[in-house]
Amino acid sequence: MLLPAVILSLAALVKPSLGEEYPGRLANIPDTMKEEILNKLNAIRRGVQPPASNMLKLVWSENAAANARNWARKCRGTASPKEERIVDGALCGDSRLQTTFPMSWSDIVDVWNRKASNFKYGIGAIDRRKDIYTYTQMIWHNSFKVGCTMSFCRENEYNFLYVCRFCPAGNYEDEIPTPYKEGPPCGDCPNSCENNLCVHTCDYVDSSAYCETMLTMYTCESQFLQEMCAATCKCPRGST
Repeated sequence: MLLPAVILSLAALVKPSLGEEYPGRLANIPDTMKEEILNKLNAIRRGVQPPASNMLKLVWSENAAANARNWARKCRGTASPKEERIVDGALCGDSRLQTTFPMSWSDIVDVWNRKASNFKYGIGAIDRRKDIYTYTQMIWHNSFKVGCTMSFCRENEYNFLYVCRFCPAGNYEDEIPTPYKEGPPCGDCPNSCENNLCVHTCDYVDSSAYCETMLTMYTCESQFLQEMCAATCKCPRGST
């Protein structure tokens, strides 16, 4: 049976403004559902095996949700172009699911989480013919903001399109096998830990996945490090 919150969300379909020609009808997500999404995602991040020493806690981002709505209302089931996934100056990851019937957000996350059965830490995909990217994005260590939406697409074969943005993006190809650092929970953030997840307390964000590696070869006075690795260079060690 569908959860009441889902039914309420579907009842709150948002029509485009006059002059817009987007085919999708967006559903407002109530605060209770946002909390459910966050609790579900953070439980998955907290429970990764082997444990993660640098896994950030996800928080809800209205800017990320607005970005997701901008794509979902177009009713395209494909990934959006990178230039359309910039939120607060950072590229965001894209997770989608299309269904023929409405599902709870908890069930949506469960579908993405099933990809974990094809993932092995340090190796990546066990069967390379099968997708793991929706799962690895969910457990990407430095993605700390998420925003989601659902669009009803009357003309599509799959009427219900679910979209989430994870910011900053994960799934850097070279790091897919190790989407986080193995170690004791909060081992990398002893000064900012909450229920075995690191809490993002720094105002800066890295735009590259290779900042820690580059910092072993170059100093933070390097211009490209200042631009690409602001968090690594400016956030105090032991915080995030």
